[in-house]
Amino acid sequence: MGGEQTDQIERKANIKFLTASVIVYGQYVLSFISLLLLVIGGADSEGLLIGMIPFLLVSVPAVMLGVFQNRFDARMPKLGEANYVEKSMQIMDEGERHITIVSMFKVYHFNISLLFLGILILVWISIVGNYNQAPGIIVLIILFGYNVFGYLWKVSRFYRE
Repeated sequence: MGGEQTDQIERKANIKFLTASVIVYGQYVLSFISLLLLVIGGADSEGLLIGMIPFLLVSVPAVMLGVFQNRFDARMPKLGEANYVEKSMQIMDEGERHITIVSMFKVYHFNISLLFLGILILVWISIVGNYNQAPGIIVLIILFGYNVFGYLWKVSRFYRE
């Protein structure tokens, strides 16, 4: 097989893998929405068990997708392997790396903004509505701190080297 033909096959496989990823994560969103509807509807514990069925059903293809990724491209590191992200980035060409880094940077800033907004909204609901949202606020603060300080630590480590 020539280089052009190999690139074409790899491109088609990547598109199919991305399509499968979109489907799996779309299913997760739908299962989270079904759980949200249960919360809004004031479901009891029995309703929660029934509501977890879509979430559990989505977990099976998600695991299969993670396992398949390594079989799809033997160069890909195994899930949970040390330095997974760095190894994944090394096998990308310059264009893929650029797209990945730019999108990760945008997603990072968008996530930080949403976490910031989420913390403020939960604090407001807790104080004004007199609903204790402390567990949710704590989780969001931990996620915010992990994202911000983890990113800043990695960037500062690069500049110190």
